[in-house]
Order: sequence, then C-alpha cells, then structure tokens
Amino acid sequence: MEFIGIDVESCTADVTKIGKLIMTPRELQRRSIVDAVTFDELTRVTFCAKEAVFKAIFPLVARFVDFQEVALTVNADTQTFEARACNDDNLDGLLRRGIGKFGIFGSVLISSFFCEAARRA
Repeated sequence: MEFIGIDVESCTADVTKIGKLIMTPRELQRRSIVDAVTFDELTRVTFCAKEAVFKAIFPLVARFVDFQEVALTVNADTQTFEARACNDDNLDGLLRRGIGKFGIFGSVLISSFFCEAARRA
C-alpha cells in the first residue's frame, strides 16, 4: 500500500518562534550550513514537510508523532527531503521507505511525502 501526505502553508506566516519547537537539536545545528535558504525559510519548509510526513504515516502508526521524533534532511537545490525517526526503529523503517518533495507557488509552500508500507504476506 502507498500513503501520501500533503501540507500547504503560507510563505508569509511568522515562524520566528516555532523553530526550536519543531526542529530537533541536530536540525538546528544544520541550519548554519544551509546556504540556499534563510532560517525562516528552512523553518517553514521543516514545519510543512513534517506535517506532510505525519499525515502520510498516521494511518500506519495510528498515534500522534511529535515534531521532535522526526528529523529531516532538506535539499534546497532539488526541493526534496528525507525523513528519519530519532528514537524509534519501527518508525524509522517506515520513514526510510518514503520520499518528500516541496515547492513554492506564489505565496504558498506545498510539501508532500509519499511512502510505501511494507507488503503483508
């Protein structure tokens, strides 16, 4: 089975106060090496992308997944991202079967995450 999550956010929303809430410590450290985007842009992409991840995986995990449980690696050049679980091997196995994409269309940021669940015999 395949699952997809989509999220849409405004590019003009104030995100100055949510970075530390939605980003893992490692993501916050990486922000200093991301040249292609500003911290606010990276925060918006992170928020929107994680929301897409959560929407895609919810039918599979049937529980709330916190922002701190998932870490993203964002590639601004290809407008893609990878998601990894921070402390849950089962969740990590699921996320590793997924791929994320984001794009800006006017004043709207759209993220999608597509993952394939393990086939059941």
